[in-house]
Amino acid sequence: MRANNAPLSGKENIRGRPDQQAFPITVAEWDRNSREIVRVALDQNNGRHTINATLLAVKHLPALADAIGKALARAIELGLVAEGGGQ
Repeated sequence: MRANNAPLSGKENIRGRPDQQAFPITVAEWDRNSREIVRVALDQNNGRHTINATLLAVKHLPALADAIGKALARAIELGLVAEGGGQ
């Protein structure tokens, strides 16, 4: 069993069971300003897999593009999307 504050591995959920992935899965985060953090995460909503990102100023576009790439790689790894895109 993992310690209370230990991070989840890619293979265990919130209860430590290896058969289900815990959501949300944070794939990137950075400072939006001195008080806020931008977080990009894979999540679930009403039984559908989603990606969450905050409304951002254009200056954050390079970091967002990098985060979307990381989200895609993680979604492929989890079998949520096929490699190469598509539905």
